[in-house]
Amino acid sequence: MFLATTASKEFWSKEDNLLFLGPWCLHDYFRAGLDLEDINGIMMPSPWLDRHRFYEFATKADSCYELLLIRVVDYLNEIHGVNYSQKYWRTLVGGWLYHFTHITLDRYICLRHAFSKYPDLQTILVDGEGFSPPWDINDFIEASYGDAYNLKIYSDILRIIGYKFPSKKLQTVSTLFSSDQNNGLSDLKYEFSSSEEFSKNSQSSEIFPHIAFCDFWSDSLMLSQLLESTHPYSSILNFSNLQFSFLTKKVEIDTKYRSGLFNLDYSGDLGSILLNMLPMYFPKIYLEGYQLAKQEVLKRFPKIPSTLVTITSWHTTEPFKFLAAEATELGGRLVIHQHGGLCHRKSSPAISHELEIADSYYSWGWTDKKSGKCRPLTNFKVTTLINELSQKNGLKNSLDGKVLLVSSEMPRYLLRFASAPVGCQILESWEDMDLFLSTVKDKEEILWRPKTGNFSLYPQKLVAQKFPKIQIENHASCPLHKRILKSRLVVVVGFSTVAFEALALNIPTLIFTRSTHYELESNAEFDFKMLQNAGILWNDPILAARHFNNICKEPSLWWDNWEVQKVRDEFTFQYARTHQLWLKDWTNALKEDFILSIISTNSMKMVDKKSVTSIYQSIKSNPYLQDSYKDLACLLYREGKPREAYKAYSLGATLKSI
Repeated sequence: MFLATTASKEFWSKEDNLLFLGPWCLHDYFRAGLDLEDINGIMMPSPWLDRHRFYEFATKADSCYELLLIRVVDYLNEIHGVNYSQKYWRTLVGGWLYHFTHITLDRYICLRHAFSKYPDLQTILVDGEGFSPPWDINDFIEASYGDAYNLKIYSDILRIIGYKFPSKKLQTVSTLFSSDQNNGLSDLKYEFSSSEEFSKNSQSSEIFPHIAFCDFWSDSLMLSQLLESTHPYSSILNFSNLQFSFLTKKVEIDTKYRSGLFNLDYSGDLGSILLNMLPMYFPKIYLEGYQLAKQEVLKRFPKIPSTLVTITSWHTTEPFKFLAAEATELGGRLVIHQHGGLCHRKSSPAISHELEIADSYYSWGWTDKKSGKCRPLTNFKVTTLINELSQKNGLKNSLDGKVLLVSSEMPRYLLRFASAPVGCQILESWEDMDLFLSTVKDKEEILWRPKTGNFSLYPQKLVAQKFPKIQIENHASCPLHKRILKSRLVVVVGFSTVAFEALALNIPTLIFTRSTHYELESNAEFDFKMLQNAGILWNDPILAARHFNNICKEPSLWWDNWEVQKVRDEFTFQYARTHQLWLKDWTNALKEDFILSIISTNSMKMVDKKSVTSIYQSIKSNPYLQDSYKDLACLLYREGKPREAYKAYSLGATLKSI
């Protein structure tokens, strides 16, 4: 029997029976709606259908990542001649490293699962010639969506564990990474309200007391109000389409650096696999390109803001990550605001990573006692939308609009061990959508917005053929939030950010998904059970469709019921909070982090005397900062402000005695 590891048919056997490692191998067949019975092969069941095993291994993968991180930190400090903290390197490299760990271990377990059942399997490997390490995390993740890169990952793992299968070259290696065609950093733009403080020439960067907002909606009224409330110590830091990729032409592979990764002390089967894969996949920007990239950031930012506030730049914006790592190493603070609604799942590696690197985490309403970093605030994006709409015609959805159907589509290949459908479960999710659409009436009222491209397995053509009355809308034709507001009802397949935003906007919302696809944290189960009781959340697509048939004509009759609204209000307060008095809460939180950054960076000397009183008053009115009075008093005294220091110390002692 011949093992097909990916959908690259040129690496399939034309003579032997095929064993498909997973449904991703039949991507083209699923999307085209072709009959699979004519294919000469069988599908290997996923090892992760046993969800208990899935979560056990998710914990193991996280442990492997943490152990590997410790060793990588020591190695990077050694070769780069620095002595930076683990947090510095976690901020810079951790996002890529945990993805690499999860992806590698998933591919290894899937292969081991197949060969344990069919030990005489044959396959064809891809020749490694022409492949180079990714430039950064963007290259790695983007390539990990596709067949070519996964074919290489599977091939490398099989070689590492001792298999000697024949190999051949792949023709499309040269276009594998987008950074090869992108000039990145030349498009860098940054704006500061006090720009002269940041543009002064300096031999080395230093921390500067300032709040910099990154990747917020710069044209929103809310951000303008937030900048005004934190004036003069705040501004917008705008990175536009940059990945440092202009440096790729200056950076050549250093075999000495990469061979050193083989020698890291990490034993065991899983450790051996990771170490053998590491030199081939370690991004160049953290190894050969590190010094150039770091110098470029420090050159452009001789004054580093003491408080960096971001939504998503921590993930894939490499220049920001360099800046944030430098800032936190100097005592600055990284503040992350929640960007998606999937924080309640049993396993969420991305959220875990955010909480690890953040000094403060501004959630949409929930708290996290374990990290102690979480502060519940309003959802900035949805609150921005609500405020802007209220300035116009108010927030009311269209009663005669269409029914918007949004499908939560997962990547074909696993990126991380998160609570979401994997393998054949992805097929189950669109089978559920098929059952739903087969049961609903008034199909002509439905507008479906599927994801496009090479991302998922969803059979768009098959849906169009089977349900011709359903309209399919391209994402480019209308922004999603505008489409939501034009809809009289929003139906979401699976959990996604769209569901939380629609609920926050108070648009009639219906969600259906299997409970075995998105397992919840135990402390969130009651809240989602209340959604079920209100008829908002369903675990059965047929029951969801029957409810749809009952409410489709006038969903507001159901939605406006006080019991449904009570559940919605309580749920969104916890998971998608909006509030008219958002500005006060956000301002207090930002001032707290700003003052703590001044204390930790010892940069009070850079604050003018007039602003000392303002900072002092902010602490006085902020209960979160009562433990900071002693540190502030010491700083004030050292900076020649004994009277203010005495006031701070005395008030702190008084508050502690209450």
